[in-house]
Amino acid sequence: MNEPRPSIARELALLAAVCYLAFWWQLGANGVWDLDEGLYAASAREMLLTGDWVTPRVNGVPFFEKPPLAYWAAAASMAIFGRSEWSLRVPSALAGTLAAFLTWWIARRLFGRGAGLPAGVFFALAPLVLGTGRMLTMDALLTLSIAAALACWLVASEGRRGALASAGFWAACGIGVLAKGLVGALLPLLIVSVHLAVQERLRLGPMWAAFRVLRPGWGAVVLLAVAAPWHVAAWRAEGAAFVDEYLVRQHFGRFRGGDIAHRAPFWFFVPALLAGAFPWSGILPAALTGRWSRALPRARQASLLRAWFWVVFLFFSASGSKLVSYILPCFPAAAALAGGWLAATAAEPGARRAWRVACACAAATGCLLLAASIWFEPLVEAVARYGSRPVPIDDTARAIAAAVARLSAVAALAGVAALALAWMDRRGAAVGALSVGMAAFAALAVRDGLTLAEERVLAPLHGLASEAGARAAEGAPLRIVIAGPRRPSVLFYLPDSLMAPGRRVVEDGDVEQAISWLRATPGGLALTDARRAASIGEAGAGTIVMQRGGWALVSAIEDAPGR
Repeated sequence: MNEPRPSIARELALLAAVCYLAFWWQLGANGVWDLDEGLYAASAREMLLTGDWVTPRVNGVPFFEKPPLAYWAAAASMAIFGRSEWSLRVPSALAGTLAAFLTWWIARRLFGRGAGLPAGVFFALAPLVLGTGRMLTMDALLTLSIAAALACWLVASEGRRGALASAGFWAACGIGVLAKGLVGALLPLLIVSVHLAVQERLRLGPMWAAFRVLRPGWGAVVLLAVAAPWHVAAWRAEGAAFVDEYLVRQHFGRFRGGDIAHRAPFWFFVPALLAGAFPWSGILPAALTGRWSRALPRARQASLLRAWFWVVFLFFSASGSKLVSYILPCFPAAAALAGGWLAATAAEPGARRAWRVACACAAATGCLLLAASIWFEPLVEAVARYGSRPVPIDDTARAIAAAVARLSAVAALAGVAALALAWMDRRGAAVGALSVGMAAFAALAVRDGLTLAEERVLAPLHGLASEAGARAAEGAPLRIVIAGPRRPSVLFYLPDSLMAPGRRVVEDGDVEQAISWLRATPGGLALTDARRAASIGEAGAGTIVMQRGGWALVSAIEDAPGR
């Protein structure tokens, strides 16, 4: 790179400001989400309390749904900063930040100065990236590990620092395995293989010669040195239970669709990508064609980004189990391609139409969402009439509609401004308008959206959990009576004494068993939903001592029948 250092410094400072807004600002403003973040938070906390860094546990039960990297990182963060929602999410926020800077570096290295900053901003402000980077997930760490591996491949393929870069590739693959299992190594290897197959037109000899820059022989040793120790230790500690749950059920079973709750059609990730990358998803079709990049000095390497995107996207589309966050690892490639497309076509009249269409799509989407949120109640009533089924609208639904209206207004304004500027052929200003608009969108979503979620959804249950935990710490027996879906976030708000090694809090959603338990347990407490609390009261087994939102804390009645 021959650009002046101040130019790089300004770009890094701007990207750092965007990352602060996207990942760090008010990171701990809301409570722990259910289901996944609650499970991971409980596991990380128990790991810290028990000192057992080999076997993850949730409420005392071995939990091998995922490898331990996120638990290790969250437990270490809580050990340093104390137990809080902020410290719990530091690993994901850090992973999102580093992935944004890697996206900037890759785009700038491949396409020059004009591509880096847009690519980094596109990545950081994409709604899916923004949401995933603000909660404890495996996907943020997996995305970072894949981006790091492919950045090392870029360096190694150019013949610079070959030994160090190849070691970095295999180490990143090992970290990816510890983040989310075999896909952490499989995906980078598939991406490089597909890239080489395209470049060498399936000629095996040249493909192998190009792949050998990674020194696969001793690279495999590096991969195993990083990933194997925990797997061996977990197998020795838990034996067949580890193999059956971790390998058979969570790896092969999930891919084949064994997770019924997450089954979805093959095309599921198409709308997920369009919404998750908004508003930049409008230029992805043009960026993914690759025709614009042939004249670039590093156009040959641009095919790596297309292989990166399509391998991840199609791999998870073929999986039987799907969650929106699964395609997060393809976002650095998509953002780098979008930034490269903008840089490469800045002076090309042929790209004008595609850019105007992208801005028009962003403006239309924002305007449609704004209209739908403004006329929320009439739309719901029309749907209810069509379906012959009443749809109740409460204060929470109205508050959500108002928040969506504010967000949609920001998106619509940014889209309309970008479209007007694009029509005047002021592409740089149009990119700036969309970037500023998405930054405002992110700030509003964090400030208003998370505040609303905390007040209406999370705080009632977590507040009752804290109160129940305080009473249980003084000797009151506690039972959590919540049927599916499970609410493991409750465990995060119980005192350490209840989660100490060898102890468990009973979790059971069966209200009949809860009634029997309360009748047999003087001073017993049940944390449950309002409907089950009413059933317990009707049976004369307990009385509601505290209620928040749709949740209640029930205390056993001393002279209950049957005692």
